[in-house]
Amino acid sequence: MRYRWRTFNTTDVAMLTVHQQARILAKAGVGVHPLDADDVAAWQHDVEARFVVYTAERAARSLREAEAARSSDMLRRMNWSVAVA
Repeated sequence: MRYRWRTFNTTDVAMLTVHQQARILAKAGVGVHPLDADDVAAWQHDVEARFVVYTAERAARSLREAEAARSSDMLRRMNWSVAVA
């Protein structure tokens, strides 16, 4: 069986706009400065930088929670196997 690899065009990927990122940050309680019509580029840079930090923190929290669940499950299994033996 032959597999076909799909090549992705960057236009196929739906990226979040800066305004969508700002809304996500606001809903998460991360302070975002209001859009200043005089300096849109600085506002966009600020929002993008905060969004990168926010997503990195969420990913780190998710990894910590997954590791805690794995450790808890392993300890539960070890405790159960000791109690049965």
